[in-house]
Amino acid sequence: MAHLETTVFQNSRSHRISGVLHHSSQPSESAVIVAHGMLSSKESPKHRRLCRELASLGFPALRFDFAGRGDSQGPADGLSFSGELDDLLAAANWLFQKGFQRLALVGSSMGATVSLLFAAKRPKIAALVTIAAPARLNRRPGSPVEIAPGVILPEAFFEDALRHDPMAAAAAIRVPWLILHGARDQVVPLRDSQDLHALSTESRLIIHPRADHRFSKAGCLDWLVEHVASFVKESLALT
Repeated sequence: MAHLETTVFQNSRSHRISGVLHHSSQPSESAVIVAHGMLSSKESPKHRRLCRELASLGFPALRFDFAGRGDSQGPADGLSFSGELDDLLAAANWLFQKGFQRLALVGSSMGATVSLLFAAKRPKIAALVTIAAPARLNRRPGSPVEIAPGVILPEAFFEDALRHDPMAAAAAIRVPWLILHGARDQVVPLRDSQDLHALSTESRLIIHPRADHRFSKAGCLDWLVEHVASFVKESLALT
């Protein structure tokens, strides 16, 4: 069984970010960061399974809580793409400080879009996996939006989202990129992944015909983990 290292690192806003690194049993110059979605956390069964599988293949994998989620510091109503990009940079820098030379990113939902935006501008990202990534951030409702009981997205969230362009990021990707989406996703339209794929010569789009947004149906999570692990192994072997 892979050794687990509990860690805390700091983002540029002085929030303590909580993470768990799944070590592999063999040395590796590459590591993987797994980024959770808007209402998820590092303790999601999906993210725990992904990290365990990647570590078993020889790639240490870090799962962490974005600021304001799970065990990380930060205001619960302070969610933003800019903030999560800052958190992801803190996670990447922590891994670089540990001696890793290359990183692969695996993101789910909002974490997938954050990973895409990050990978488009960071030369040390060697591979990218996005799972049900929202591609259109130009919605401005003009008032706070309740996305779950007691969870409100303030207007500031949408104002910040307008600063980021996943479509432009997709066109800038220059590393192997796997795009995964469920055909029965009722949260993020399948069209978002199809449009991102159309903009990138580096991408590979695979659609699960029965999967929902969380890949929660029987067998869907197994399928997801298998595809992510196989792609990361293949991509990091090439770089």
